[in-house]
Amino acid sequence: CTTSESYMQICLVGHAHMDLVWLWPERVTYKKIIHSYSNVLQLMNKYPQFTFTMSQPPLYFHIREKQPDLAARIEEKVKGGQWEFTGALEVEADTQ
Repeated sequence: CTTSESYMQICLVGHAHMDLVWLWPERVTYKKIIHSYSNVLQLMNKYPQFTFTMSQPPLYFHIREKQPDLAARIEEKVKGGQWEFTGALEVEADTQ
């Protein structure tokens, strides 16, 4: 976040919309999230000011079950304030 003068704050937050199932099987989504979130963690290590948000609890559950080391690294970033949970839906909606 950057504060301009005395009244405006600008924040840029990374996000990856991950469709659980769309034109591919669900197992493909899980491979994609592991790859994507590993990349996000690398970016966070390279750029400590980088913040990311993710909003789909089923993906966290999958990571915790299948990739506990990755889940632990994400948890560290959550505690450090670089990774934030958002949203109120179980799965992101494609509403436009």
